Amino acid sequence: MSKSIREGSKRFAVLLGRLVCGAWGLFVLYHFIVNGYRPERHLFYLVLFLGFPVTYFVPYGLGKAIGWVVEEFARSRR
Repeated sequence: MSKSIREGSKRFAVLLGRLVCGAWGLFVLYHFIVNGYRPERHLFYLVLFLGFPVTYFVPYGLGKAIGWVVEEFARSRR
């Protein structure tokens, strides 16, 4: 049973990571459409684009950690 909890948590983490990364992408597109590109703000745009891996892997890592904690808790209750 604990293996299915971990797999379910991993699937949820992947889904959550994709949703957050997609929302970040929509924010970046919105920002470019509304404000346009200005060369003097190149550092801001770099931060926007470097945010993509962060927005995926932070929720993914948290979901995996939650799955691990739930599995360890279930194992200790046996």
